[in-house]
Amino acid sequence: MTDSESSDPDAIDPETDGEIDRETEPDGPITFLPDFEPHRRTTRGVAAPSVALELHDVSRQFEGGAGVSGLELQVRPGEIMSLVGPPGSGKTTVLRLIAGLERPDSGQVLFEGLDLRSVLPERRGFGMVFQDRALFPHLDVRGNVAYGLQARRLSEGAVHGRVQESLGRVGLEGFGARAVHELNPEERQRVALARALAIRPPLLLLDDPLSDVDPTERVRARAQLRDLIRESGITTIIATRDSDEAFEVSDCLAVMEEGWIRQVGPPEELYRQPAELFVATFLGPANVFRGEVRMGPGDRGLELHLPTKARWKVRLDEARRIEVGQELFAVIRPEELAFAPGVARGTLKGSVVERRFRGPEVAYWIELEDGSIVEVRSSAGGPEVAEAVHLALRPAADVHLFLPPGAAPLEGPREGPGEEPGEEPGEEPGEAPG
Repeated sequence: MTDSESSDPDAIDPETDGEIDRETEPDGPITFLPDFEPHRRTTRGVAAPSVALELHDVSRQFEGGAGVSGLELQVRPGEIMSLVGPPGSGKTTVLRLIAGLERPDSGQVLFEGLDLRSVLPERRGFGMVFQDRALFPHLDVRGNVAYGLQARRLSEGAVHGRVQESLGRVGLEGFGARAVHELNPEERQRVALARALAIRPPLLLLDDPLSDVDPTERVRARAQLRDLIRESGITTIIATRDSDEAFEVSDCLAVMEEGWIRQVGPPEELYRQPAELFVATFLGPANVFRGEVRMGPGDRGLELHLPTKARWKVRLDEARRIEVGQELFAVIRPEELAFAPGVARGTLKGSVVERRFRGPEVAYWIELEDGSIVEVRSSAGGPEVAEAVHLALRPAADVHLFLPPGAAPLEGPREGPGEEPGEEPGEEPGEAPG
């Protein structure tokens, strides 16, 4: 990374007429983008925009085929938006396009309605914490945090005050004189965050901000990061591969795969109503069953037969325009499964192959009779390894149905496992699919 890329593309703090006050400290986060002089975000009497950042049909391709395509995204003022996806899905590329470190091949990046195409990175006023933190090794902690402020020619007193404030906010009081090489990875991450916050940017871009935090401290660090951003009120976009981090920190998620945004929405909505098979399986643990659409007995309509010996039958809404013989995937979260007290119609038979205690709950991995493995989450006091078990769906369980990857998602109500008329308790409901 070059020095120009590692410098903070952060905000300038002038008076609202565009003149920088070198001696006095402005009150509150004031944003000034020199190329946007006709549009002053601090103008009194002007309503705040309903959308802070917009991406319209943004694409950027690189040699070898990696890149992003057709991105559509809106981020509201003060919102914490997480771009979440596996490595190589395009998350960092999106941040670099917003920061101006990459230029889109097509499409628009808009900030408060203004096109950023011709605005240099250092003129955008955005704060960015890079994945490698991009600290200057020849400067101490104080010098790193002060760098962006000094580049904007703030007075010595204003710089000192901002540096102390920013270090305090990230829990690094008294670290100002330390050299970068004396810091552990988490402390370096905090210095980079303090540097970005010091200039009070209108938009904060964080690339994998908690990757350096010890796993045992992640829960605490997530809460601290969210509280810090909330307190600042800064619109923030985070790139992360950690779905748990995204759930806990974010107001909204954009799930990415292979350079495309697959679904956008609040964390709970995406977890409970995934639009695609990839989204369902990436956002938390999921059991995936492959089934076949068959005609139910009598007038019961279509059913999805899952290839287990007990064969759960998930009722299908015929309005979904699916056909008999069509292959579908059923996604069932581990918490939607329960251990049945005994042999009963519709249960899955298996044995416990792994058991992990996780405090308030225990995670089990069950090998079914067909050799497949499913995960179950239950309270403590359940079966032990090698013990035979029967699994059933919990009442009102969510069963998410999808066409094979690449096909359009299914819409309409989902129902739990059904029963065929005339069956007696304990009967296997029909022949197992071949």
